[in-house]
Amino acid sequence: MNQGSNNLSDLTQSQLLIWTGQQLSPNVPLYNSVYTFELSGEINVSDFQKAFQILIDNSDAMRTVFETIDNLPQTKLLDSISYQVELLNLSKERFANELFQTWLNERMKKRFELAEPLFDSVLINMPDNKFIWYFNQHHIICDASGVAVLYKLLSKIYTCLNDETTEDIYIPRFHNYIQYEKANRYNTKNVSSTAYWEKQLQSVPKNLKLYGKTVEESTTLSKRVSVSLGKQRTERLLEIARSKDFRLLNAHLSLFNIFASILSVYLSRVTNEQHIVSFGTPVHNRTTPDFKATPGLFIEFFPFVSEVRKEDTFLSLFKRISTVTYEFLRNASPGASTPKMNRAFNVILNYIITDFPDFHGLPAKAVWHHPDHTDSNHHLRLHVYNDDTDSIKLYFDLNLAVFTQKMFDTVPGHFIQLVDTFIENQNQSIGLASLLNESEFQRIVIDFNRQQEITNKTVLELFQIQVQKHPQKPAVSDKTKSLSYADLDEKSNQLAHYLIANEITAGERIAIYMNRSADLFVAILGAFKAGCAYVPIAGNNPRNRVIDRIKAAKAAIVLTDSQHAGGCDELQVPLVRIDTDWERIKKQDTTYPDNLISPEALAYIMFTSGSTGQPKGVQISQRALANYINWAGKEYGLTDHATFPLFTTIDFDLTVTSVFVPITIGASIIVYEESKHGPDLAIFDVIEDNRADVIKLTPSHLSLLTAQDLSNSRVRTMIVGGEDFKRDLAERITVSFPRQLKIFNEYGPTEATVGCLVHR
Repeated sequence: MNQGSNNLSDLTQSQLLIWTGQQLSPNVPLYNSVYTFELSGEINVSDFQKAFQILIDNSDAMRTVFETIDNLPQTKLLDSISYQVELLNLSKERFANELFQTWLNERMKKRFELAEPLFDSVLINMPDNKFIWYFNQHHIICDASGVAVLYKLLSKIYTCLNDETTEDIYIPRFHNYIQYEKANRYNTKNVSSTAYWEKQLQSVPKNLKLYGKTVEESTTLSKRVSVSLGKQRTERLLEIARSKDFRLLNAHLSLFNIFASILSVYLSRVTNEQHIVSFGTPVHNRTTPDFKATPGLFIEFFPFVSEVRKEDTFLSLFKRISTVTYEFLRNASPGASTPKMNRAFNVILNYIITDFPDFHGLPAKAVWHHPDHTDSNHHLRLHVYNDDTDSIKLYFDLNLAVFTQKMFDTVPGHFIQLVDTFIENQNQSIGLASLLNESEFQRIVIDFNRQQEITNKTVLELFQIQVQKHPQKPAVSDKTKSLSYADLDEKSNQLAHYLIANEITAGERIAIYMNRSADLFVAILGAFKAGCAYVPIAGNNPRNRVIDRIKAAKAAIVLTDSQHAGGCDELQVPLVRIDTDWERIKKQDTTYPDNLISPEALAYIMFTSGSTGQPKGVQISQRALANYINWAGKEYGLTDHATFPLFTTIDFDLTVTSVFVPITIGASIIVYEESKHGPDLAIFDVIEDNRADVIKLTPSHLSLLTAQDLSNSRVRTMIVGGEDFKRDLAERITVSFPRQLKIFNEYGPTEATVGCLVHR
């Protein structure tokens, strides 16, 4: 090995990024680029070895190594490398394929020293007159297109040797590109491109949370999952790429934009419908005939920013992405990438155009192997491998810090589902495109949500069981009174008989307009026992809203108290003042009314906030309520020893948990009435009182507590809902409360009966 000490030069931007990555992970084969070529026919080993030596002698990229001088990396071109391709003979082995695979798995993880030759070449003699050429080179000296150049050059040289013919072997020097990139990097004409990328970086979202996964500890370990699109899909994609709506300068550009569109939809879906998504994608930089014929590392990655709109079809998104691609390519000049750009994305789309024709007339099958490592900040790499065969191949490199084994089939499956949806109808709304195939939909949506409804007792049945088990136990108390389970049962029975006596029939709606109090529970259970649904209206609502909701709900009667009755005078609806009218109500029978309540009967009507338009009354059945209450009691591990506070507004569906779960499991409720003046800050009373051990509240409530001393709090179970619960708030609250605290993040629209998703 002859070392030319004066042959030093700077690194390209891509080489510098790879060099840096290798320094950060020196003990893993992070950038091994491994190919095998199965050659069907006889190979003259001696000629192959000579051909490979000639290839080295004529390729400066092959003779490049890297040294550190004054703490800075430099390329170093060796004058020569004496190298003989190793021969591995498995032709007589009974299990040659298995032996080769074992050998390959070990050999391709060989780590290169950057100051030494950065390639490894072995010729394997297999049974049945076949050979396999194993070629591994560090990515810092060559990209995928460069490997194809080397392969074709080796075939050409070998043919000349084998046929004893002569032909000039001209291999352009990669050093020419290094100088070209360096000059371009400092060209003042590129100021506009620099400004473009600075602006792009400002719009790039932070690393996308794929499937909601937050990386706790980064790793370079990754798993490659390979999927062949097959002949039929590939043909249809090519047809679409050539069609009027999708045809661009060439089919490859059209295909790139198609896959960029599908990937954008996929990323938007798996990142919780994120509007702006981004991924890194390479520019090949082989802009001249000489550059196209040069082995070496030309590719450079830049951030690609895509906007995904809810109203998009695949076609409209494709057209917008095509415009982005035009600006992307116009500004992606050689040497313009930076480390900051490389850190801006954690997803890669790599559209690879290569072909590996016959080797000296022998049919060749090329396979690109994965060394089980990638850059730690690349969580998902999608390689679209178009080698001009009849099937495009997709390689998904999945970082193990994000994806578990059970996701190895899920990720490709979701992407292929979108590919198929695109092929079927390019004018389809992307909002209607499902990630799930039929079997996944059946398992995840249908089977998972199928409930054994026959085991779910209604809320009233569960309450009556607790009345029998704990008749004298406090069920609900406020500042003025405490009701045992027996008291609450008798009073609600009396109210139900009173309503029935006043011609309130089963199935009608009863508005409950009052503050939080023990009487609220009498009113709700009384309505249920009369066979009716209740419509909660908090006492601090504006008068016009109260009137509108009573009318919209078509309430047959209003249960209120003397404090709030004045606001309902103009209504042509009977009023019952549960406090001042109690003298008449308590004369009713205390036994359970003879009312059979159907599971399909309406339980309550809850009005939404109207944040997305006109407020609407959501109707929830007894079956749906029973399903949620039965589930919540079990999911949150609650017992009859629990104490709940009721301090949230009664017409917010989050409060349903605090109203019904306790009285169906034999627990106790402490009611905190609304503040008479100013905002409702009863949460502070709950914390100061420190009597509750289970609490249901919103993130807004929690944000008020971050400055409180909560170290002695009795709360052990916290159910958070109603709003977006941020991780940083959860972490702060977890530290503030005692270590035994269990936090459940419950989510669900009003229409889904309080909650449909939960995460501890």
